[in-house]
Amino acid sequence: YGGEYNLPRVSASPSLKKLNDVASLGISGKSKSEGSGGYIITDVHNRDPDFGLVHNVQLDSPVSHKTMRLSGQIGLEIGDEIINVNGEHVGTTPGGLGYLLCGTAGQSVRLDVIRNSDKSNLNNSEATKEQLSSIMVVPISKSAANNLRYSSWEYKTRVKAQTLARKSNFTIGYIHLRDMESGGMDAFAKGYYPDYNKDAMIVDVRHNVGGNIDSWLLNILQKRSWLYFQDRATNLTNGGVVWDEQFA
Repeated sequence: YGGEYNLPRVSASPSLKKLNDVASLGISGKSKSEGSGGYIITDVHNRDPDFGLVHNVQLDSPVSHKTMRLSGQIGLEIGDEIINVNGEHVGTTPGGLGYLLCGTAGQSVRLDVIRNSDKSNLNNSEATKEQLSSIMVVPISKSAANNLRYSSWEYKTRVKAQTLARKSNFTIGYIHLRDMESGGMDAFAKGYYPDYNKDAMIVDVRHNVGGNIDSWLLNILQKRSWLYFQDRATNLTNGGVVWDEQFA
């Protein structure tokens, strides 16, 4: 046949290299070995709803209700099952969902799904054409997915801490700091000032990669009153005394 041929140099070809780039739907799940053999969603990653775009990037899962409603579609939920990606079956493709999504970040992809969150489909052992519904989604890059998953964990941990505190009849604020740099300052401001007057405050520094804003944080957390002044007109609620320090 004319001898050996040269393999394509993936590193030298941006178009070929992109084919190997990992893409994500911003979900966690597990493969289903029996029946339809699809990929069952166990979690849909979403950010804190109190904050919008971060650096003009939407941080919600591409298959979430928040993202899908922008295109007039219905998002996926926990229990829903992904059967096909662009017509290729997830269960019969080596590498499964992850392989089928390679190279698709930022591109439109068609998913055929069974909405098992609809209780009428829970007992079906195999997918039929009548049960399948198709949606168009745009997967995100690996780095964006990692950030989304981390942000989702932060939000869920905050909600859980506040729920547990409420059950014990007190209020709490929760802040997670990924680092002690500018990103940590932003996270502190977002988490601290809305909850500065709570009964307790958790500053979670697990997985913190370091930095040098600790003295800035401690200065704010002290809530120290340096001086005060008094208006000529007496305020009946505090005697006219006003602390000259924010959140003292």
